[in-house]
Amino acid sequence: MGHFFFFFFHTSHQKEKKASAYLELCDVLSTSFFSRHYRLKYTYMEEMLEEVARARQIFERWMQWEPEEEAWMAYVKFEKRYKEFDRARAVYERFVHIHPDPKNWIKWGEFEEREGSAEKARDIFTRAIEVMGEELMEQRLFIAFAKFETRQKEVRTLVVLVESS
Repeated sequence: MGHFFFFFFHTSHQKEKKASAYLELCDVLSTSFFSRHYRLKYTYMEEMLEEVARARQIFERWMQWEPEEEAWMAYVKFEKRYKEFDRARAVYERFVHIHPDPKNWIKWGEFEEREGSAEKARDIFTRAIEVMGEELMEQRLFIAFAKFETRQKEVRTLVVLVESS
């Protein structure tokens, strides 16, 4: 029994050291395609090994580097796969802060609508309009908001939205 425990501890410890070294390498190469490609593969591998917490840790460490939009969306999809919708919301919150493009706000609003949170979706669209301001506002944000309100059959909000644009 003692030999089995030592073997298990030894291989587990080696795995931790290798994982740590791999993450450090990815941090050093954080801005390259190499890093993005291998971080995605690494999170996928951890997921296949059912190491969800470790995959989440890799994503979190990666997000500290404020990567490109595709990395953030991979993280959102990861959380959605595990039905961790509150975590997905938190990732979206950070995502739109780093990449405040209207299309990203729209993705978040549509996510909330699909999850049955019309009020949250409305708040997100409203907040996006406030954050964008007139200088950065794009028509597609107004259109997405108007389509959302049409699907919700909220004529009053739709009229206010059309009058303000």
